[in-house]
Amino acid sequence: MAKNYAGNVLPGLPDFQGFIQVDFTVLKHLKVNVQNQFFGKIFTSDSNDTFQRPVYISNISLKYSIKRARISWHPYIGVNNMFGTNYADNIRINAFGARYYEAAAPVFLYGGLRLKI
Repeated sequence: MAKNYAGNVLPGLPDFQGFIQVDFTVLKHLKVNVQNQFFGKIFTSDSNDTFQRPVYISNISLKYSIKRARISWHPYIGVNNMFGTNYADNIRINAFGARYYEAAAPVFLYGGLRLKI
């Protein structure tokens, strides 16, 4: 017999979602980017009996610009999920054996160098 899920919330979609990004220049050549993401409760199955709790994720990056002759150097560094929020990066809807969650990286550091010639 088929179960009746009428009136349940569609799984896999947060009940609310928000994104705020601020870019500003600290010094003449130093730029800062701050991002904040908000995700509300996300149900993981049609029955709505399990869910990921609401999460708040913050990222920050710094970019510096150096120009010498015809070459521009742009080193950058950043931190994603800088407060180490525990959340699922991927949710498998109605997963077999209740294996709904794929964990996200707790704190992720990155950096690099961009050249323009």
